[in-house]
Formats: sequence, structure tokens, C-alpha cells
Amino acid sequence: MRTYFLLLFLLQSLLLFAGKNANGYIDYIFISNDSLSLYQREDNTVDEANFAIDDSLLLDVYPEAGIKPLGPPPVSSMQYQHSLKLYYTPRTSTTPDYLIVTTEALYDSLSIDLQRYAEDVHAIYGYGIYIESTTNATPTNIRNLIISYQNNLAGVFLIGNIGECMYEIDDDYSWKESSYGYRKWPCDLYFMDINGTWVDTDNNGILDSHTGDVQPDIFFGRLSAHGLSSLGSEVALIRQQLNKSHQFWWKSSFHVAQTSLNYIYKDWVQNRFYQQYIANVFTSGLVDDIRDVSGSNFSKTDYLFRLTQPIYGFTHLAAHSSPTTHNLYSAGGRISLSEIKQSVLNNNCYGYNLFCCSGCNWLAAGYQGYLGGVYLFNQGKTLAIVGSTKTGGMLSSNSFYSNLATKSVGNAFRDWWRTVIGNSYSDNVVSWYYGMTLLGDPTINFRHQVSDVCVEDLTLTSFPPNDSSNLILFKAGNSITISNSFVIPSGVHVIFDAPNVIFANGFTCPEGASFETRNEGCEL
Repeated sequence: MRTYFLLLFLLQSLLLFAGKNANGYIDYIFISNDSLSLYQREDNTVDEANFAIDDSLLLDVYPEAGIKPLGPPPVSSMQYQHSLKLYYTPRTSTTPDYLIVTTEALYDSLSIDLQRYAEDVHAIYGYGIYIESTTNATPTNIRNLIISYQNNLAGVFLIGNIGECMYEIDDDYSWKESSYGYRKWPCDLYFMDINGTWVDTDNNGILDSHTGDVQPDIFFGRLSAHGLSSLGSEVALIRQQLNKSHQFWWKSSFHVAQTSLNYIYKDWVQNRFYQQYIANVFTSGLVDDIRDVSGSNFSKTDYLFRLTQPIYGFTHLAAHSSPTTHNLYSAGGRISLSEIKQSVLNNNCYGYNLFCCSGCNWLAAGYQGYLGGVYLFNQGKTLAIVGSTKTGGMLSSNSFYSNLATKSVGNAFRDWWRTVIGNSYSDNVVSWYYGMTLLGDPTINFRHQVSDVCVEDLTLTSFPPNDSSNLILFKAGNSITISNSFVIPSGVHVIFDAPNVIFANGFTCPEGASFETRNEGCEL
């Protein structure tokens, strides 16, 4: 009986809350596993609020609408710890570092996969690579760990369910006639701007002030399977993504799609430069530009069909959304998670820019997940998603796409922020941009060609004179031949990776040096 009356009380509360909606109605309420999800339409967008039920009648509201917390969350008595698991020195004295942070439990399960990922990124960029594992880390712990590496740091990759920093504002989009009121959301800018000042002024456990130098200093990516148990286990999903990155760098057969898809709902069709911008993603410059205008093919059915087509390697979607649905309204209505999941099952699309409010809010995942996660963790080739954890998205995307012509997605995202927003801070900036994040591998460069890093047959006659790293990876499609004049310096480990590795008579490995052979190679 207690649960029954509690449920009635919460339903009544939800109805009262929804009564504040500008349009005055609720689309539906979903009840499952001791949780309620209220979906409501507000200013022609779809927002979702998830209400967790427990015996203390606490309401925790995601991603945006809700009750402002009155005090800080309980402090865990578990001790924070971190441990450096792996370090590869940079290729030269001027090459920056790349920090990978995961949990101790994930590292134990994925150490081989993480080491291979580190080897790949080191081989491609020459970065110094650090892998840190953490236990019981708060967002502040993670940021302080990042700051400890800041002197030569290019970027950071958070792997696992860690570093979930929240930001809040008392009146989101306060300049609008119908503002959105109190909002809170995950804010990954906290980990990108490592020399600004972040403060929780009301001491309720959620940041609400950002001052000083507020632009991002490093690139950032997040690979979290939070809320995606319907797709698989955390370990399996993250291993899948790390394997995709490996194939992207070394297998030409992975690179089959060189056309971009530009799919724009009518509210944004006036920006006719989207097509011009997105043409920078691939050297082909090919774009299919589909806009919600009279006579076009723009529709729910058409979009879902295009997601199944193998030609598209990048998609820019502009559509009203919640964390769990797109809404094309008169062009076909809602697109559910299950429909997206089925359409992207074996998708060739390497990346997405989701101009879709709250589509990347992993903390607002429903029972089937959330949009950004479902797009990313498919069984196809998707590697990176740019989007927002709140109402808002990437405006002025020309800078982002121009940067993609020469830079990784992480660097392009960071530099877009520096160019478009710079060092400015205002309610407008917070409302539009402070939910922006990058889900997936930030090191991916969509113009990468395997032929840039792989040859069929490789002959090594001398050690690379300008490489000061403690690890060097050589790959070839067929064979690597090592002459007896190839001398590995002390303190260096060399990996020879090809189906055929041939050592000349007289080759020796000096004391203090080491090498290993593998037979995977690369695929041209």
C-alpha cells in the first residue's frame, strides 16, 4: 500500500509540474523499474525528465527540468585512488601528451585493449601516452588529475562511467519570453578548461559559476556505456569501440564511406551554408543535402532509410529532440530509440554532429539508452558523436568543419569552441553551449588513409634517428625485413607487426633494448 500511495503522490506531483508547460499537455508517462519518465513538449522541443522513486521521496530530475538541490550530496567514505598503468614517451621533445583515464575495474578487464589503443595513437601521432586508472573518483578528482599533466597535455579521453560533472542555471534561456526555469546537466567543458575557475556558489554539489580564462585548453572525449545495458555489457561495448578505432587506423576495408549526409529540419533550413561546411569532412567533398522544404524527401521514413545506406561516412542532423527521441513533427513525427537502433545496427557512418537538444545526455538514458549512445555503440563503424547534454547545440559549425579538413575531431571541436565562443561567458553562452560534448574517440581524423601509415613491404636498415620514444611500432601489409644494421637503443621496445617478419643474419638486440613480433599487420 505504501508504494501505491507513493506512486499516486508522485503522479499527482508530475501532473502539477507538467501543468506549467507552455503548451499545457503531457505526451505520455512511462513507468518501469521503479522510475517514471515524463515526456512533455515545450516551445516546439521535446524534453524528458526522469524521476527516480525511493522511500525517502527524493526526486532526481534529468536532464534539465527539476527541483534545485538544497544541499551537497553525501560524501563517500571510500578513498579516491589513482594509478599510472602505462607510459609511452613522446616521439620528440615538442610532441604533446595524451591522457587516458579509466576505472580500475575497467582497466583490469580491458588492459590488452587499452594497451593496443595506446600503441595505435602513439604510432599515428607520436603523442606521449599515459593511462591512469582510478577508484572512487569524483569529478574534482578527475580534473585535478588532468591538471597534474597540463604542462604538455594535448587532450584527455575518459573511458567508463567516471567524471560526471553537473552544471546548473537558475533560469535557462532567461532572455526568451517563455524561459525554461531551473536546469542542470552534465558539463564536460569542466574537463577541457583546466585553468579557469569553477565554483559551486550555493554549496549544493553542482557547479554554477565559471570565471577567468573560460575557453577550453585541451581536446576531450568520453567513452561511457552508462545507460546502455540493453546493447550489451560495459566491458563488451567499450571493447567494441576500441576495436573500431584500431580497424579505422589500420584496415582500408574499414574506409568505404566518403559521402556526408546533411539532414535539416525546417526550423534551420535558412542556414544554407551547412552543405558547404560539411563538404570539408572528406576529401571527396560529396554531400547529400536533405532539407525540410516543399518537394524534398525529408521525412522520418527517408531518414531511417538513409541511416542504413553504406555510402554515408558522416551525418549532420538538425532535429528537435529529447535524450531518447527525435521529433520531425509533420514530416513523420517521433523517431524512437528502437527505430534508430535498428537503422544504425551495421552503420558505416564514422561520425555524427547531432544538433539535437539533449541527445547526448547519457545521464538521462531511458530503459533502451539515449540517442548519442545508440548512435555510437552500434555494431557498425561509428567512432565519434558531437552533441549536447542539454537544450542547445553547435551553432556556427563552419569553424568545426573547416578544422576537420586537417585535424582530429577532438581538436576540431576544441578549436570550434575557441573560435566561436572564445573567452566569453554569459547566460546566452551557458544556455546554448555548456552542454556540448564529444562522445567516442577524440583522436579520429575522418580524412585518415591507411596508405599514409602502411606499406606492403617494409625494409628497416637503421633505427629512426629523430624518434626518442620508448616504443616504436612498425606495421606492414605483407612483410617487414630487419637488417643487421638496425640497432635498437637501450630502453626502447620495438614491435614488428606483419604477416611475415624476417630478421637478417647477424641481427642482435642490445642489452637494455627489447622487441616483439606480431602477425596482424595492416591492410591496404
